[in-house]
Amino acid sequence: MGDTLRIGAHEAVTIRRSDPDCLELEARYEPHGSPPPAHFHPAHDERFEVVAGRLSVELGGINESYEAGAGFGIPRGTVHRMWNSGGAPAVVRWWSTPAMQAESWFRGLAALQRSAAAAGKARPDLLAFAAHAAGHRDTFRLVLGNSTLLGAVFVGCLGGIGRLLGRRPDPGVRGDG
Repeated sequence: MGDTLRIGAHEAVTIRRSDPDCLELEARYEPHGSPPPAHFHPAHDERFEVVAGRLSVELGGINESYEAGAGFGIPRGTVHRMWNSGGAPAVVRWWSTPAMQAESWFRGLAALQRSAAAAGKARPDLLAFAAHAAGHRDTFRLVLGNSTLLGAVFVGCLGGIGRLLGRRPDPGVRGDG
């Protein structure tokens, strides 16, 4: 354990524990980040403790800000997203229970981020992201325009096209093809 994975332009996670019961991470959110896509986890719950800085969270359509020392939970099925809109780094402890395929999800995101960086792009290839997301429906579901159905159709269609075209994270990442 201890692998640090860059999962976005402003976010990295370090794996602290990974077993079937729990994926424990320490996440670092760089300053002046932007919200990721809204999403939910159909079969696992998340718990967070802010260690340093401030974390902006949209949870079930309500925006909150959590400072160091604060904790909060996100029950499975709850639409959310989080980012650091402040001027200093934010560090957060993060538990996903049960772990499901969350570690594989993050490793795939990191592979997509590396590929984007190598190509001089800020964001991963959309078809590769959709293919990865389609392979991790037990862990991650995208929400578009407040619609879980629209997110599922988007990921399903584009993910299928991405898989047909061979767009995926690094070989060996579960659910990428």
